[in-house]
Amino acid sequence: GWGCGDWEEKNLKYKTSETRLIEILESVCEKSDFKCNKVLEEQEEAIEKWYKKFRDDEDKPLRTYLCVTTVNVCCPENKFGAKCAEECPKGNSDEICFGRGKCEGAGDKEGSGKCICDSEYTGDVCNKCADNHFEVHSNDSYILCRSCHQSCGTCSGENATECLTCRDGFKEEEKDGVKRCIDINECVEQQNLCGDGEYCANTAGSYKCEVCSEVCDKCFGPSHRHCYSCKPGSIMRMPYMCQDIDECSSGAVCLGMYEVCVNTPGHYKCECARFFRRDPVSNQCQPDPAIYSRYIPKRDSTEKD
Repeated sequence: GWGCGDWEEKNLKYKTSETRLIEILESVCEKSDFKCNKVLEEQEEAIEKWYKKFRDDEDKPLRTYLCVTTVNVCCPENKFGAKCAEECPKGNSDEICFGRGKCEGAGDKEGSGKCICDSEYTGDVCNKCADNHFEVHSNDSYILCRSCHQSCGTCSGENATECLTCRDGFKEEEKDGVKRCIDINECVEQQNLCGDGEYCANTAGSYKCEVCSEVCDKCFGPSHRHCYSCKPGSIMRMPYMCQDIDECSSGAVCLGMYEVCVNTPGHYKCECARFFRRDPVSNQCQPDPAIYSRYIPKRDSTEKD
């Protein structure tokens, strides 16, 4: 096993290693932050100086030393503006954006300082619940919001029975004295929502148009068993069930020499048999020269007719 001396020696080597420096440099800038990464590229000497003198100083992280103090193109954390004099908003909270969002452009002289709220929150300082969310707990400096049930527009709790209003695509219904929001089936209540060759599929609060089976002309579902009518080349074998007609089975098509019939949905096609190809001039199937030239003896050029 390793003793304390071994551990200290290994730890000391890591603290002064190039690996640690690379890890620090990678943590300074977001990959998409072009300006920050450009500063890193141009300030090799300043980075080397910081690494030698201040790498273990918690009060002088590399970003502050390099971007704020040395190059003076950034602002301290949570400040913004041309002179870095403006602070990101907190409201009554001790945390930026009430602890429920991020300050846009924090640490940037060109930043707006606007709160970009987490999805559950809204407001100038993210101190209100967003649409389709309800307040679990709040005071002057704290708020906690959670999602309403998917059927609710607004609500007092997370259950389907706690809707105050219904979300678009839902309607209120009362059963056994309990009110709740139920899904509206647009596919039943409205006509002609989808185009030719499509059927209407209901979804929670909405609908979508899906493609019919390849043998159906009009349909009410995805299968060949959901057809109102069949496409040409298909036949209705049972109510609502279309089946492709196999034209090849009749034996009355693709009668050319070396031709074979290939059945396709609603139709068929004539192809040349294996090792044959269609001649573009005669349109007949002929032996494929690329295949047969391997087996046909070459004529001697010295041979006379």
